[in-house]
Amino acid sequence: MDRKNRMYYITVREGQCKIKEIQPSNDDKSNHATIFEIKSSTCYGFNVSQDGKTFYFMDDMRVLNKLERMKDSNMLQETKELTFKDSDRPHFIKQSRYPNLIVNDKFLIQESKIFYLFEDENHLQKGILDMEELAEVKEKDQVESQNQYV
Repeated sequence: MDRKNRMYYITVREGQCKIKEIQPSNDDKSNHATIFEIKSSTCYGFNVSQDGKTFYFMDDMRVLNKLERMKDSNMLQETKELTFKDSDRPHFIKQSRYPNLIVNDKFLIQESKIFYLFEDENHLQKGILDMEELAEVKEKDQVESQNQYV
């Protein structure tokens, strides 16, 4: 849900994904508006900014499509295609039926993994900005108690 209380969901049918928008206060079926369509057999991830103007949709090729609202319209248009290194693709696994990502134009976080995003195919050398596992941050008291036993 965004700041204007709009909710979004995705339907998948016959190789086509549709992003739909509704106002919960008026959830009649006729008010479920399709705001974007893309050819994709599944959705690997979806994210909406708080202001409801920027969307990220990951298609079945694991390409992250940045979508933004058109001026004077609720419809979305694709403004960028972002991807991560081919060697990192096997580490990106669809975790649930309703995948949610933390994402911006530079990186995306899925579960405990961070993937660095690129606009072109000229990726950096191996070892530079590869996918990383994020470490769990422990409370100071937990760290001190563990150090007592070392």
